[in-house]
Order: sequence, then structure tokens, then C-alpha cells
Amino acid sequence: MVGKHRGRALSLGFLCLLSCLCVWRGVGASTAFHDRVPVVLVYGFQPVPGFQAAKLWVDFAHAFSGRPIEELQRIPIGPDQSLLYLAAADAEHTDVYISDYALNLEPTARELSFYIKRLLDELIAIATVHGTRTIDLIGHSMGGLLGRAIVESADLQGAASHEAWLPRVDEAPDFRTLILLATPNHGTEFATVNDWFSQLSRQLAPRSDFLTALNADRWVNGGLTSLNPDVRYVSMAGQTCLGCGLRLDADDCRQSCVEEGLAWEGSDLAIMMRSAYLSEGENVALIGFDHARVRTDEAVIRVIRSILAGAPVPRAIFSADLERFAPEMATDP
Repeated sequence: MVGKHRGRALSLGFLCLLSCLCVWRGVGASTAFHDRVPVVLVYGFQPVPGFQAAKLWVDFAHAFSGRPIEELQRIPIGPDQSLLYLAAADAEHTDVYISDYALNLEPTARELSFYIKRLLDELIAIATVHGTRTIDLIGHSMGGLLGRAIVESADLQGAASHEAWLPRVDEAPDFRTLILLATPNHGTEFATVNDWFSQLSRQLAPRSDFLTALNADRWVNGGLTSLNPDVRYVSMAGQTCLGCGLRLDADDCRQSCVEEGLAWEGSDLAIMMRSAYLSEGENVALIGFDHARVRTDEAVIRVIRSILAGAPVPRAIFSADLERFAPEMATDP
């Protein structure tokens, strides 16, 4: 009897989801700018319950879509999950999707495979409804690791904890570009302090089984690589110079801060730059930016838009107060 009720509930849930997607298809397909590669925004670790995904990406969403966040559409894709959507305002902009992979009123404290599966569900919905097989994904902090896990799913084959989502990866759109903002590609030492979120902490710690698998070299197309050779990777990491203004030798402090950042020896107060660095990818040092600012700053957004338009990456981006310390070789091309 329980099995029959459960089956009926699942069937009703599927019909509800199907009807929502049909409505969404009607909305999305009406835009004249549907040929542009859509952008998917994926937030990172959120320790406080009750956060709102849209508020984390207000500046990015407006810059890429050309629309205010107030025009956001919430698209249900499951009984406890919705995807957020802003249609491109004109031919100069692109459709924007904001992932909301966490459960409502929960911090992001569950183990990674739970969130990878929910992000994958969102991407499959985009592929089904949007009518394209290609996306650009911008992931902040832990969100970048969720994106990498899907792009590099071959690295996780055979891992029991990922069996629930791995068979469906082929249903997701292809990634053209993966922008990683302050992503701990090689782990964060914060995760080793008191095992604060159990399994998630262990997965985010340096040399964890998850990160070891993700960063392991594989033989692809006649060569060894730890990344997906079909995807353009751009890792951007911050170096904050917070505190220099309080010192008597403020300018000397800022100069040292800039030099450390350009050498990828700095920190954004949460992630060490060397943890974000990808030796086989393209890397941009964000000098004068803390962990949260890399997700909101206009200069960062402007450079990312140019990268997604095919431009080369600059070696570094400097906050306005540190531009005078920028060596000529590090300025934007």
C-alpha cells in the first residue's frame, strides 16, 4: 500500500514538473536573443540558513542579462527546488540562470554529492528547456567545485557516494567556459579546523579523496591532464590588502601585498590563492579583493564578460586603491 501511494505521488510530481517546464519553454523561447550561450551562476558555501540565492548575484545577473533582479522568474524543477531565470534584455546580453541547489532554510552543510546532483538536475532542465547544449558556468568558492565535478565526472567514476548522479551527466549541456571565483581547487585549511561540518569538511580539506580524484592526471587525447580539455578554465583568486591602511608604512605594505598576490601567495581571508591556482588553466590574480567582493565587483564582472566574448585573460585585476602599485606587465591587455 505504501508503495502504491509513493508511486502515485511521484507520478503527480512528475506531471507538475512537466507542466512547469512547458510554461517555462514558452517564456524562454519567445526571446529573440536565444542563440547566445547562457550563463549559469552557482553560489558557494553558505553557513547561515535562510540566505537568498538571487541576492548573492544581483550585480552579475544584471550585468549579463541587462535586466534588474526584480524581473527574475522562479522556475520549479522539483518538489523542493527551483531555478532562477532572467531572460536577455537585448542582443548585447545573454540569458542568466541562478542555481539554487541548497535546500530551503538550510546552510550548505551536506556532503558534496548531494549538491552536485541538485546542480546537475538544474543543468539538465536548462538543456531540456533552453534548447541549447552549451553553457558558460561561473562558480563562486565551493560552487566552482560543484561545476568541476560535473565537467570532470570521469574522475569520480567508481566512487560510491557519486553513483546517484554520474549516470545522468550526458543529459547536461556541454560547458564552453568554467569561471572559478575564489574556488579552493586544492582545498582549504579552514575545513580542517574542528571538523565543523563533518563529511563536507573532510571533502573540502586539502588532499581529500574528492579533491585528489578531481586533480589527478588522466590520459586524454594522447596526453596527461587533470582538467577537461574540451572546456576553457579560468580561475580567479583574491588577495586582500586589508589592514595596510592602518600601518605607518602603508604604501610599503600595499607594495608587498601586490607582489605577494602576483606570485599567488596571498589570500582573500577565506581561500589561499595557491589553492585556487590551476597549472593547466588560465589564472587571474584579483589584487585588493576579499572573498565576497570577487562576486560583486564591477571590474571583475567586466573582465569576465570580455573573457566569455573570447578575449584573453589579464594577468591581474587591481582594485582602484591599488592600481598605482600595478607593474606594467600586470595591467589588463
